[in-house]
Amino acid sequence: MPAALGATVLCASAPFLMGSQGWDDHTRHNRFTARDFAIDYLESCAPNAILFTQGDNDTYPLWYAQEVEGVRPDIRIINLSLLGVDWYIDQLNYKINDAPPLKLTFKPEQYNGSNRDVVRYKSDPRIPAGQPVELKKVMQFIASENQRDKVMYQNGESENYLPTKNFVVEIDTNKAKAMNMLAPEDYGQMVPYLNWTIDNNALLKNDLLTLDIVANNIMERPIYFAVSVAPEAYLGLEKYFQLEGLSYHVVPKINPSNSPYSAPPRVDVMYENMMKKFKFGGITENPKVNLDENILRMTVNIRGNFGRLAEALLVKGEKEKAAEVIDYSLKSMPSDRVPHSVFDYNYPEIYYAAGQKEKGRKLLTEMLDKANDEL
Repeated sequence: MPAALGATVLCASAPFLMGSQGWDDHTRHNRFTARDFAIDYLESCAPNAILFTQGDNDTYPLWYAQEVEGVRPDIRIINLSLLGVDWYIDQLNYKINDAPPLKLTFKPEQYNGSNRDVVRYKSDPRIPAGQPVELKKVMQFIASENQRDKVMYQNGESENYLPTKNFVVEIDTNKAKAMNMLAPEDYGQMVPYLNWTIDNNALLKNDLLTLDIVANNIMERPIYFAVSVAPEAYLGLEKYFQLEGLSYHVVPKINPSNSPYSAPPRVDVMYENMMKKFKFGGITENPKVNLDENILRMTVNIRGNFGRLAEALLVKGEKEKAAEVIDYSLKSMPSDRVPHSVFDYNYPEIYYAAGQKEKGRKLLTEMLDKANDEL
């Protein structure tokens, strides 16, 4: 009995010990990083944009920033994890805040319940091999209730199918210029259509709606994917990604790497967004703000994008601006708060290329010392 009683007393005191001795490690006092990083996502988008997000951490703080703090109510946030649910798709048909409803091919009765939960690929003999089909027409075909547009099974049941994996979306180049999709110096690289192929043998409902939103809205509103969205959710559109902060803009210009992680930055817009609009949640102002692994994971993404912006400025010959970007990144997220990592390994090299060798040498020494300590 005494042993059991002692165990009970110990358990009862555990919350007190955790509270008194663990408070400084876990307090969220004066930490506004979630809100500020949410603002950074929103400020990475052009007016009236559609922004695809995916997880809790890159969605709910953005909704808070819009609904409570009134930040960028013009942006329509679409959570890809919810886009396969009928009640959520219903909401796309209504105005929210200052964001107008989206244009969709599919009617409620066509996506309600289990309707079109999955649409499987089946080669259609009416489409020549490899020939791309206008994405709107593909969506209309999948939405069709005509039995001739469905595959029939031996049990008498039928279902819609995906007739091709090769899509094309025509681009009105004059309208694209008016929408400021590309910098004027990139007009020569503008393509008159988006043409891409997906690997999917089946589209889940959220994939289907993603493609439908792109097909019906891209010439009306800027379309973005958050950088934190899983690559498989891009559905091949990374071929046309342009980095503008914490978001990829789908534009009529080929991303030569075909990788989201090497998507070319739009320097003028990205500089304006990251250098003038981004917030950092009090990391610099209050050194006692607790930065846990979730926050640090976001900071290294931002650090990496500052590096990509600086590299793009170097390519344009703007050395002073490139060094200024690295200065600002290290000031906003100092190394004693945000440790160096592989995401900012290029910072010393950027300083050297910008002609600021002393800064580069000092930073490189600091990073090497950290690496040696870790080893």
